[in-house]
Amino acid sequence: MGSFSAAFPIPSQPVLSPALLLAGSRRAPLPFPFNAPGVQYTYLARNAIYWLAQHWKLRDEEVLFPDFFNGAELEALLAAGVKIQFYPVHKGMRVHVQDIADRIKPQTRAVFLIHYSGFPGPVQEVEALCRERGLLLIEDCALALLSCLGDRPLGSFGDAAVFCLHKPLPVPNGGALVLREGLNGAMLPGREPSSASVAGHVVRHLITHFELRGKTLPLRTARAVRRLGKAFTGAAGVKRVAVGTSAFDAANADIGIGRLSLRLLETLDYVEIVRRRRRNFLYLHQHLAGIVQPVFSELPPGVCPLTYPIQVENRATVADRLLRQGVEAVPLWSRHHPLLPEGSSPEVDELRRTVLKLPCHQDLTTKELDRVVDCVKSSLTMHLPVVN
Repeated sequence: MGSFSAAFPIPSQPVLSPALLLAGSRRAPLPFPFNAPGVQYTYLARNAIYWLAQHWKLRDEEVLFPDFFNGAELEALLAAGVKIQFYPVHKGMRVHVQDIADRIKPQTRAVFLIHYSGFPGPVQEVEALCRERGLLLIEDCALALLSCLGDRPLGSFGDAAVFCLHKPLPVPNGGALVLREGLNGAMLPGREPSSASVAGHVVRHLITHFELRGKTLPLRTARAVRRLGKAFTGAAGVKRVAVGTSAFDAANADIGIGRLSLRLLETLDYVEIVRRRRRNFLYLHQHLAGIVQPVFSELPPGVCPLTYPIQVENRATVADRLLRQGVEAVPLWSRHHPLLPEGSSPEVDELRRTVLKLPCHQDLTTKELDRVVDCVKSSLTMHLPVVN
């Protein structure tokens, strides 16, 4: 955590620094899900979804699934042979429990609920519905690590919960799976990720770190290491396993979390991460809510926001203008899946067309947040930003 150089973009996610690489283990208790009995780790959260579907024998079983999604989580279920029945997601990424109840059939086996950008869906009501109807509940907490509803962490309501680690935390890879009844001795496949793949992600983090802080000599060194690494992996025929995509590759589903990521998880100050993310979200909301349309109008207690999502027309143009000014803002889930082509849901079409994620992660200080605010204002000068 530190100050960024104005010469390079503010990244959308936290960055791994040399200080973290050299840090020793902390003695503070780990939070949920890391302290959950039987928690197991994968290379990516989608791998955990695939394994869970196999563990629960969901092949040819029906799962109710939201119609606003990334794609990787759906592809993992489809690869496991799951039959999908969609339920609607409404404006503001809201889910209505009645929409789920109306779609339950005798062949329905489970409900898949996504907590968007760290904000809880109606999980208490969906949990009660699943108990009443004898269904399994899967909480997708890929975007909601460290968030709570009341005094309970998201992921503790369902029969299973899946988490992504590399988006909210400065680790090169990682997903986590928690089951309510435990894994009963079963173990997720845990093939070690290639050292070249992990090293590639680490060097990318370090290059971003040095760029942002204007450290010329370490930056040149890190870039030289990356060039050597690419030459080595190319000559050796080593294929890097990507993170941050919307694809699912069943051939890599058995890859586990890297040892470096596990070690880094022991060093992080999670209380401070939550505090800073909430502070940064509220700061952006205070300075931007009257200028752009935020997806979420307030920050409930316990929520650890992944980003500050806004809705803008001409989203690609705005994102490009922000990047040119030094802010990495990411369009959210713009691609339509073949099972739900454009036009299937006007409300989801609008979300896929307009939602832009502004960074509010724990690395940002007030100085960087002011830069984000100024760049957003400048980028919106030429057109109307508010979505009606």
